[in-house]
Amino acid sequence: MTDKVVYVRNPTRLYAIELADPAWRASIGYLACHPHVEGGLAENITLSIRPNGPFVALCENGKPPRNFAAIDEVREHLHGRFFLESMPVDRPLLHAACLKYKDRRVLIVGPKNAGKSTLTLALGLAGFAIEGDENVLIDLHGVTARPRACRVKESSFSVLPILAPLTENTAFITDFHGRKIYNVPPDLLGQPWRIATGKVDLIIVIHANHGGMSSIRPLPPLGLTQEIMAETAFPAAGKALGVAAIARMVSGAAGYDLSSGDLWGAVACIKAVLSAE
Repeated sequence: MTDKVVYVRNPTRLYAIELADPAWRASIGYLACHPHVEGGLAENITLSIRPNGPFVALCENGKPPRNFAAIDEVREHLHGRFFLESMPVDRPLLHAACLKYKDRRVLIVGPKNAGKSTLTLALGLAGFAIEGDENVLIDLHGVTARPRACRVKESSFSVLPILAPLTENTAFITDFHGRKIYNVPPDLLGQPWRIATGKVDLIIVIHANHGGMSSIRPLPPLGLTQEIMAETAFPAAGKALGVAAIARMVSGAAGYDLSSGDLWGAVACIKAVLSAE
């Protein structure tokens, strides 16, 4: 990403967004996402954003410009567009972070507010390579992380102070409560950002234990499958194939339930089971 070009990768396309005004990078940069994705080149599409009288125009080859009142409205439009293009029509979409550690792939699965994102960031700082922090696509070949940079809430700085200097030059938005949410490419945490389709070795189901200690215990396949199903969106057609893909993933992975209290204790728990498997 430069001051005048922002790159956004999704599962099928790579967008180059050209900015007529470098100041717009502060807003559009929140969408920046440019990992190395194995398995072939994406379709390349160029978009441009330029002034058009009192409006901000989004231009795409062969289409009439679309006018917006402000640059933040352009960002919200593109954010929705890119997300919808990431939604699979034939594969389940699991709400999970996807990481690799010494060539072993780990999924962190959990409900909203369980601490999945903060734990993912801590694991990234502890030597894990983050493929994605939000969703994975599942098929009979394994899983593929949906390309998206890490979204780091300002509140995370209290538990991970090292994040503050890493976000100094990254784009952010401000939520309705006035809190900043930063767009942080995983490679800023120390490991290359690469996404590949492959087998899952370890699945961690996280449950919050705020203020307590972290502990981990094996999770039987049936319980693991139930937890995964609860966090999965299935396509309108082909649900049976999706269930088969989940069953295959579970059969080839070790499953654990993590009661996540102390953050670095949770990291130690995951490293311990990786060493034991």
